[in-house]
Amino acid sequence: MTHATDDSLIDDLMDAYVEWREESAAVESAYQRWSIVGSPDTADAFAAYVAALEREEIASAEYAELYEYSRAELARERQRKAWLSDAA
Repeated sequence: MTHATDDSLIDDLMDAYVEWREESAAVESAYQRWSIVGSPDTADAFAAYVAALEREEIASAEYAELYEYSRAELARERQRKAWLSDAA
């Protein structure tokens, strides 16, 4: 993995983390709105809350996938360095 690739992967990982945290905050906001809304708007507020939960779930899965990928890349890079060091 090159330095540029490292930087790109870190940028992507940070972007995914920020996206997940923003969606988590949106879930909290949607829940707060649902918990205080009046009876005629309850169904709409609940639907907005469920939609926010779904977006947060997607964002968290994308972050988790990228996190695991970056861990695997780091492990491969460490192994390559160990092999090169052993070969020298």
